[in-house]
Amino acid sequence: LTSLLFQYRHQQQQKTTTTAKDNDPETNPAPAHGKIWSSIGGAMDAAMLYVGDRLKLYETLRSLCGDNPELYISEQTLAEETGLHVRWLREWLAHHAAMGVLLWKPDKNYIGNDPDAALVYRLPQATAEVLANPDSKEYDISMIEMVPALVARAKTMLPEAFQTGIGRPYDEPDVASAINRQHTNHVRDIVIPEVIPMAGPVQQQLETGILVAD
Repeated sequence: LTSLLFQYRHQQQQKTTTTAKDNDPETNPAPAHGKIWSSIGGAMDAAMLYVGDRLKLYETLRSLCGDNPELYISEQTLAEETGLHVRWLREWLAHHAAMGVLLWKPDKNYIGNDPDAALVYRLPQATAEVLANPDSKEYDISMIEMVPALVARAKTMLPEAFQTGIGRPYDEPDVASAINRQHTNHVRDIVIPEVIPMAGPVQQQLETGILVAD
Protein backbone atom coordinates (compact mmCIF):
# COMPACT_ATOMS: atom_id res chain seq x y z
CA LEU A 1 0.00 0.00 0.00
CA THR A 2 2.78 2.42 0.87
CA SER A 3 4.49 1.81 -2.46
CA LEU A 4 1.22 2.38 -4.31
CA LEU A 5 0.67 5.64 -2.44
CA PHE A 6 4.11 6.84 -3.47
CA GLN A 7 3.36 5.95 -7.08
CA TYR A 8 0.03 7.79 -6.88
CA ARG A 9 1.66 10.94 -5.52
CA HIS A 10 4.33 10.80 -8.21
CA GLN A 11 1.68 10.44 -10.94
CA GLN A 12 -0.28 13.37 -9.54
CA GLN A 13 2.85 15.51 -9.57
CA GLN A 14 3.53 14.55 -13.18
CA LYS A 15 0.03 15.62 -14.18
CA THR A 16 0.69 19.13 -12.91
CA THR A 17 4.10 19.54 -14.61
CA THR A 18 3.34 19.29 -18.32
CA THR A 19 4.84 22.52 -19.67
CA ALA A 20 8.09 24.43 -19.25
CA LYS A 21 6.20 27.12 -17.36
CA ASP A 22 4.65 24.52 -15.06
CA ASN A 23 8.13 23.14 -14.33
CA ASP A 24 9.55 26.49 -13.24
CA PRO A 25 10.80 25.86 -9.65
CA GLU A 26 10.51 29.57 -8.91
CA THR A 27 6.73 29.52 -9.29
CA ASN A 28 5.61 25.90 -8.99
CA PRO A 29 6.39 23.67 -5.98
CA ALA A 30 5.24 20.51 -7.80
CA PRO A 31 8.70 19.57 -9.16
CA ALA A 32 10.15 19.77 -5.64
CA HIS A 33 7.32 17.62 -4.27
CA GLY A 34 7.99 15.08 -7.01
CA LYS A 35 11.72 14.90 -6.30
CA ILE A 36 11.18 14.53 -2.55
CA TRP A 37 8.60 11.77 -2.79
CA SER A 38 10.44 9.96 -5.57
CA SER A 39 13.51 9.92 -3.30
CA ILE A 40 11.53 8.65 -0.32
CA GLY A 41 9.86 5.97 -2.40
CA GLY A 42 13.21 5.02 -3.93
CA ALA A 43 14.76 4.63 -0.49
CA MET A 44 11.96 2.32 0.62
CA ASP A 45 12.22 0.30 -2.58
CA ALA A 46 15.99 0.05 -2.12
CA ALA A 47 15.48 -1.26 1.41
CA MET A 48 13.27 -4.08 0.13
CA LEU A 49 15.69 -4.84 -2.70
CA TYR A 50 18.44 -5.10 -0.08
CA VAL A 51 16.35 -7.61 1.92
CA GLY A 52 15.68 -9.67 -1.19
CA ASP A 53 19.35 -9.72 -2.10
CA ARG A 54 20.60 -10.47 1.42
CA LEU A 55 18.11 -13.28 2.07
CA LYS A 56 18.65 -14.71 -1.43
CA LEU A 57 14.95 -14.39 -2.19
CA TYR A 58 15.65 -13.56 -5.83
CA GLU A 59 17.77 -16.67 -6.27
CA THR A 60 15.05 -18.77 -4.67
CA LEU A 61 12.34 -17.24 -6.85
CA ARG A 62 14.47 -17.76 -9.96
CA SER A 63 14.87 -21.42 -9.06
CA LEU A 64 11.18 -21.93 -8.23
CA CYS A 65 9.75 -20.03 -11.20
CA GLY A 66 12.20 -21.33 -13.78
CA ASP A 67 11.77 -20.55 -17.48
CA ASN A 68 8.08 -21.46 -17.68
CA PRO A 69 6.17 -18.15 -18.01
CA GLU A 70 3.05 -19.85 -16.65
CA LEU A 71 4.69 -20.92 -13.40
CA TYR A 72 3.78 -18.74 -10.41
CA ILE A 73 4.44 -19.51 -6.74
CA SER A 74 2.57 -18.71 -3.53
CA GLU A 75 3.81 -16.96 -0.41
CA GLN A 76 3.50 -20.27 1.43
CA THR A 77 5.72 -22.03 -1.10
CA LEU A 78 8.34 -19.33 -0.74
CA ALA A 79 8.14 -19.55 3.06
CA GLU A 80 8.60 -23.33 3.01
CA GLU A 81 11.52 -23.10 0.60
CA THR A 82 13.37 -20.38 2.53
CA GLY A 83 12.36 -21.10 6.12
CA LEU A 84 11.28 -17.46 6.49
CA HIS A 85 8.05 -16.28 8.10
CA VAL A 86 5.13 -16.03 5.71
CA ARG A 87 3.80 -12.89 7.39
CA TRP A 88 6.83 -10.85 6.28
CA LEU A 89 7.20 -12.57 2.94
CA ARG A 90 3.63 -11.53 2.15
CA GLU A 91 4.52 -7.86 2.64
CA TRP A 92 7.75 -8.21 0.66
CA LEU A 93 6.02 -9.95 -2.25
CA ALA A 94 3.25 -7.36 -2.34
CA HIS A 95 5.77 -4.52 -2.31
CA HIS A 96 7.71 -6.07 -5.18
CA ALA A 97 4.52 -6.60 -7.15
CA ALA A 98 3.64 -2.92 -6.63
CA MET A 99 7.15 -1.98 -7.80
CA GLY A 100 6.63 -4.02 -10.95
CA VAL A 101 9.52 -6.35 -10.16
CA LEU A 102 7.24 -9.37 -9.71
CA LEU A 103 4.26 -10.46 -11.75
CA TRP A 104 1.19 -11.53 -9.81
CA LYS A 105 -2.27 -13.00 -10.31
CA PRO A 106 -5.01 -14.75 -8.30
CA ASP A 107 -4.53 -18.48 -7.81
CA LYS A 108 -7.54 -20.20 -9.36
CA ASN A 109 -6.85 -23.35 -7.34
CA TYR A 110 -6.75 -21.60 -3.95
CA ILE A 111 -9.25 -22.84 -1.39
CA GLY A 112 -9.74 -20.54 1.56
CA ASN A 113 -10.98 -17.13 2.74
CA ASP A 114 -7.73 -15.13 2.80
CA PRO A 115 -7.56 -12.94 -0.34
CA ASP A 116 -3.85 -12.22 0.19
CA ALA A 117 -2.95 -15.89 0.46
CA ALA A 118 -4.83 -16.44 -2.79
CA LEU A 119 -2.23 -14.46 -4.76
CA VAL A 120 0.68 -16.07 -6.58
CA TYR A 121 3.83 -14.42 -7.92
CA ARG A 122 6.48 -14.84 -10.59
CA LEU A 123 9.97 -13.43 -11.07
CA PRO A 124 10.20 -12.91 -14.86
CA GLN A 125 13.16 -14.52 -16.61
CA ALA A 126 14.83 -11.31 -17.80
CA THR A 127 14.36 -9.70 -14.39
CA ALA A 128 15.90 -12.77 -12.77
CA GLU A 129 19.02 -12.26 -14.88
CA VAL A 130 19.39 -8.78 -13.38
CA LEU A 131 18.62 -9.75 -9.77
CA ALA A 132 19.61 -13.38 -9.31
CA ASN A 133 22.21 -14.59 -11.80
CA PRO A 134 25.76 -13.39 -10.98
CA ASP A 135 27.06 -15.21 -14.06
CA SER A 136 24.92 -13.07 -16.38
CA LYS A 137 26.12 -9.89 -18.09
CA GLU A 138 22.78 -8.40 -17.05
CA TYR A 139 23.43 -8.94 -13.33
CA ASP A 140 23.06 -5.53 -11.71
CA ILE A 141 21.89 -5.83 -8.09
CA SER A 142 25.32 -5.75 -6.41
CA MET A 143 25.46 -2.08 -5.44
CA ILE A 144 22.11 -2.25 -3.62
CA GLU A 145 24.05 -3.96 -0.82
CA MET A 146 25.74 -0.67 0.09
CA VAL A 147 22.65 1.57 0.13
CA PRO A 148 21.45 0.97 3.74
CA ALA A 149 24.98 1.46 5.06
CA LEU A 150 25.36 4.75 3.19
CA VAL A 151 21.95 5.96 4.33
CA ALA A 152 22.83 5.03 7.92
CA ARG A 153 25.94 7.22 7.65
CA ALA A 154 23.68 10.24 7.19
CA LYS A 155 22.27 9.60 10.66
CA THR A 156 25.28 8.28 12.55
CA MET A 157 28.42 10.02 11.28
CA LEU A 158 27.88 12.62 8.57
CA PRO A 159 26.42 15.36 10.83
CA GLU A 160 29.62 15.34 12.88
CA ALA A 161 31.73 15.20 9.71
CA PHE A 162 29.97 18.27 8.33
CA GLN A 163 30.53 20.12 11.59
CA THR A 164 34.20 19.21 12.05
CA GLY A 165 35.47 18.45 8.55
CA ILE A 166 36.75 15.08 9.70
CA GLY A 167 37.10 12.38 7.07
CA ARG A 168 35.18 9.14 7.29
CA PRO A 169 36.25 5.72 5.96
CA TYR A 170 34.19 3.50 3.74
CA ASP A 171 34.93 0.38 5.74
CA GLU A 172 31.45 -0.97 6.39
CA PRO A 173 31.32 -4.66 5.36
CA ASP A 174 28.29 -4.12 3.12
CA VAL A 175 30.00 -1.29 1.24
CA ALA A 176 33.17 -3.33 0.65
CA SER A 177 31.16 -6.38 -0.39
CA ALA A 178 28.99 -4.39 -2.81
CA ILE A 179 31.98 -2.82 -4.52
CA ASN A 180 33.75 -6.18 -4.74
CA ARG A 181 30.69 -7.86 -6.28
CA GLN A 182 30.23 -5.06 -8.80
CA HIS A 183 33.91 -5.02 -9.74
CA THR A 184 33.96 -8.80 -10.18
CA ASN A 185 31.40 -8.59 -12.96
CA HIS A 186 32.97 -5.44 -14.43
CA VAL A 187 36.38 -7.10 -14.65
CA ARG A 188 34.93 -10.30 -16.11
CA ASP A 189 32.63 -8.67 -18.67
CA ILE A 190 34.54 -5.51 -19.66
CA VAL A 191 38.13 -5.25 -18.40
CA ILE A 192 39.36 -8.70 -19.47
CA PRO A 193 37.58 -9.09 -22.85
CA GLU A 194 37.58 -5.45 -23.98
CA VAL A 195 40.02 -3.20 -22.10
CA ILE A 196 43.12 -5.38 -21.70
CA PRO A 197 43.26 -6.31 -25.43
CA MET A 198 43.56 -2.57 -26.14
CA ALA A 199 46.93 -2.62 -24.35
CA GLY A 200 48.54 -4.67 -27.12
CA PRO A 201 51.50 -6.83 -25.97
CA VAL A 202 50.57 -6.36 -22.33
CA GLN A 203 47.82 -8.97 -22.69
CA GLN A 204 50.28 -11.66 -23.77
CA GLN A 205 52.67 -10.68 -21.00
CA LEU A 206 49.88 -10.97 -18.44
CA GLU A 207 48.91 -14.38 -19.78
CA THR A 208 52.47 -15.72 -19.64
CA GLY A 209 53.19 -14.09 -16.28
CA ILE A 210 54.79 -10.78 -15.28
CA LEU A 211 55.23 -8.71 -12.14
CA VAL A 212 52.65 -5.93 -11.77
CA ALA A 213 52.12 -3.09 -9.31
CA ASP A 214 48.68 -2.95 -7.74
